[in-house]
Amino acid sequence: MRLDKAEDWLLDLPQFTVWLKYVDDLSAKNPAKGTSAFSTLTARYGDAALYKMFEESAKFAGTKDLATKLQKDQMQYWVTTAKAPDDVFHVMDLDKVGRSILSNPEFIAWAKYVDDFNTTYPEKSALMAPVLRKSYRDGALLKMTEVAISGGGSKSVATKIQDELLRLWLSSRKTPDDALVELGLDRTVETLMESPLFSTWVKYTNAYSTKYPRETSTAIEALTRKFRDVNVARMLQKAKTTDATRSIAKQLESAQLEMWCSSGKSVDDVLELLDLRMRSDFTGDPLLNTWVSYMDRFLKENPGQATALLTKLEGTRFPGRALNQILLAAMKFPSMEKAAITIQTERIQGYLAKIRSQEKVFKWLDLDNVGGNLLHDPLFTKWMEYVTMFNQKNPKHQESWFEPIRMYYDPQRVIKTAMNDPSTVKIAKLMEMERSKYWLDEKIPPGRVFRFLDLEMSGEKTLVSSDFKIWANYLDDFNQRYPNEKTTMIGELMANYVERVLLRISMRRRKNPAWRNWQRTCKMH
Repeated sequence: MRLDKAEDWLLDLPQFTVWLKYVDDLSAKNPAKGTSAFSTLTARYGDAALYKMFEESAKFAGTKDLATKLQKDQMQYWVTTAKAPDDVFHVMDLDKVGRSILSNPEFIAWAKYVDDFNTTYPEKSALMAPVLRKSYRDGALLKMTEVAISGGGSKSVATKIQDELLRLWLSSRKTPDDALVELGLDRTVETLMESPLFSTWVKYTNAYSTKYPRETSTAIEALTRKFRDVNVARMLQKAKTTDATRSIAKQLESAQLEMWCSSGKSVDDVLELLDLRMRSDFTGDPLLNTWVSYMDRFLKENPGQATALLTKLEGTRFPGRALNQILLAAMKFPSMEKAAITIQTERIQGYLAKIRSQEKVFKWLDLDNVGGNLLHDPLFTKWMEYVTMFNQKNPKHQESWFEPIRMYYDPQRVIKTAMNDPSTVKIAKLMEMERSKYWLDEKIPPGRVFRFLDLEMSGEKTLVSSDFKIWANYLDDFNQRYPNEKTTMIGELMANYVERVLLRISMRRRKNPAWRNWQRTCKMH
């Protein structure tokens, strides 16, 4: 049929299809002879050229179906003849694909070939990872598998390659420290846990410590050797603030506390490791939580020493603000809660005896860092009690409990937050009264108070806003106290709204009691 002269356009020839059928029929009649179209074609063209021929023919509609079938048949022929997966990899030119290989359809076909080969020849079982390592560094290969696992390719194949590579590392006894370098994770601790390879490294390290238990090879030990205790602790505190890394960060933090405890570290030792010894203020430093967490771990081994431990800190180590921050953190742990509260109460009594101002005590108790939920904080209640006792004891030197809040917070935000919690509504209303008193004492014009309350942002809901009632009462109080500065409600509303907006507000609220009150008030003014 002169098919030996066809070469690249072989599949276009009608005679080729006839010849294939002839060979198939002959093989069916004489299976013992082992006649195969592929043995003839391979002898004539070679594996690589033949594969390339089918690959090119699959691009054209007229030969696509036949070429696709022959590609599958060629794979089966290779399995039958026990062609090594490494050789097939090169025949398919997969060593030239680049880093997108794991999402390449031909690579997926090769991975299936490896599975078929291993099923047929279990005694010759082959791995994909050793073949890929000839073209890619281990670190690069693992990065590629992570991309594929997260959705950039075949997840099952990528997972298998990753597992194979990690098993090869284990068999060669690659240490977790070396693996950290191989994966490029040794460069910076700040973003270490953001890398998708970090969880891979932790998985490998756990497997290594299981296989070689006599070596100090846990993840936390390897990280500490590379980055120091303080940097690892800071990294873990940051990682706990992110959903993606919170779980593993908590596990590693627990391992870090256990590592310190098992090595006999005292509370003072860990204070040194975390570079906290000279601190006079822990504001914004999450390492305080690490240290206090270690106190809790230490007390599990040394129960009944909480009072002695915290008292020692009070007497020798930290100034007022820092100590109160420590006590506040300690109150969150059952092992120290009672002792911390007792010491805190005694300190507040001491402040009273020394006539400490409410503003200083407010800061010493770290209340300037609580946030919008200030009025719900238990220490705020204690501080309020302190201010009450201070004023009773010093009738000629009365202190305002509103002043420190005004200095360190936005009172409007604190009040709004407290109003949403039934347990703090009462104190929030009391704070509203104190704020109005402060405005009056400072002679704040009603127009400015209108803006303090964000009423200009209320739009058509202004008249039914609870803050509008506060403002209206303040307007009355202001006019009564400062008659020479008297101002009218309608005048202030006109100053904050154009007439058509004010008309729209009034038209929509005519049936509301606030409208009638507003009418009466406007007539009075």
